[in-house]
Amino acid sequence: ANEQVALLTLGLVEDEKREVARLMAGLTRVELLRHLPRPIGKKADGSPYRVYLVDADIETLKVIKQEITREHFEILGLARNAETALQFFLANRLHIDLVFLNLGLPDNASHFILDKMLSSKVGIRIFGLAPHGLPVPNEQLAVLAGREAIPVPIDREGLMRILNKGLAG
Repeated sequence: ANEQVALLTLGLVEDEKREVARLMAGLTRVELLRHLPRPIGKKADGSPYRVYLVDADIETLKVIKQEITREHFEILGLARNAETALQFFLANRLHIDLVFLNLGLPDNASHFILDKMLSSKVGIRIFGLAPHGLPVPNEQLAVLAGREAIPVPIDREGLMRILNKGLAG
């Protein structure tokens, strides 16, 4: 009869948090009320953003995959070369919400793939990956989600900042 309860919420907006706090104020058994933010990999309807990864460097792919799956994004596929990247994208574009694309693929393939993806699916959000030292022209930055490239090697803080910016716009 003297039990204490801890309450954990996930993904509530400010109005919802205030309402829960108001309801809990009258209950003396609740010893802890903690709100966790909604993972950024979830859309407003609760379904995950579906992601396609394109990079020749397997280590970069591993780091991105690890970081974004922690945020509940769903990985639909990955490609390590331009030909495979475009074939998979064109066959699955209706299911892909976001693309992570290395902007430094050989033979200027990144520019070609970027243009093809943007012209093949309205509303696709492409996040560009810029390996250290790669200059990214302003016209390429302008079409990227977040309007900036994600520096490689990847750091979680920078990745999350650019993802949040790109998903908000």
